[in-house]
Amino acid sequence: MTVKLLALDFDGVLTTNQVYVFQDGSEAVICSRADGIGIAKVKALGIAVIVISAESSPVVGARCRKLGLRYYDGVTNKLSVLHEIAKANGVMVGDIAYVGNDVGDLECLQWVGYPYIVADAWPDLWRHGEMLARKGGEGAVREACELICRMVAKERLLEIRQEQIPTWRSVESEMFDGIRTAVELYDIGDPISEEAAFSIDFKEPAFQDDPMKELQLKEKKMDLGLLNPLDLVKEENPDITTDEEAEEFLNKNIQIRNRLRSKFTVGAMPLNQNGGSQPPSPTGGK
Repeated sequence: MTVKLLALDFDGVLTTNQVYVFQDGSEAVICSRADGIGIAKVKALGIAVIVISAESSPVVGARCRKLGLRYYDGVTNKLSVLHEIAKANGVMVGDIAYVGNDVGDLECLQWVGYPYIVADAWPDLWRHGEMLARKGGEGAVREACELICRMVAKERLLEIRQEQIPTWRSVESEMFDGIRTAVELYDIGDPISEEAAFSIDFKEPAFQDDPMKELQLKEKKMDLGLLNPLDLVKEENPDITTDEEAEEFLNKNIQIRNRLRSKFTVGAMPLNQNGGSQPPSPTGGK
């Protein structure tokens, strides 16, 4: 689910909700130039932006034309108009974002997938949308646009990373912590083979021709807490078979001990100051 349509109220969202009335009956409102930048960024992502206003005033058209936005003014039922627009363009309700400020926007906010309300919205709306930090006409629309841009960017990045991961067969192993670990294990500086990246057994043939990549993967697994340094010592030294012997070996080899201690993170028992292992403290006490 991602945003494909952004709908905006006009008064109180694109404006400060104040109006200046001149002697000749003409009106003027205050808007934020920052909103135009945000709208341009959203449109660049292929997201449609529209304005739905209950007001029927020349300033609505003037501002929307300046921003290059399709607008609907003099609207008495905003939800009906928004529903028809979504239907005509094949946009699912969950892919619509709406920014409002007053009770006339309530139905739309309750209907869409991404409801936003400006910081000075009427209290009746507070429970019906994500409250923005900025007020209407003072950058609220820019803020909403930035939130949408970041959300879309994260979704697209996830899609890209999923496409780059060659296989998921090893993710099911208890050796891995879901997709995050699989991605991190595969990203070890220089590219390594699929077999090497997703190998459970360090002695798989995939590593026999490249001991440096084998070492990189071991260190990465220690970073993630998936490999106990004591087990690594025993693996590299066939004569060492117990944890006690591994601890003694580390005590005698200070440089190795310090190097492994820096790698020993969450998921394994930390080395104590004497080079041995100590169990973690129970929750809430020492």
